[in-house]
Amino acid sequence: MKISSPVRITVDGEEDLLALPLLLILPEGSILMYGQPYEGMVVVKINSKVRKKAKDLMDRIGMN
Repeated sequence: MKISSPVRITVDGEEDLLALPLLLILPEGSILMYGQPYEGMVVVKINSKVRKKAKDLMDRIGMN
């Protein structure tokens, strides 16, 4: 998959699990940012370690 410009997905409301599949499909080196209630902004750079953690969590909770 090739994305030539930044992409923004905006969720109006709560969607706590949206980040998990995005961690699997975004290109290596992409940056995923999302708000964490009472904490602030979370910034994740996509790499193989992050993908494995996301996949393992999705498998454990039945999101496969």
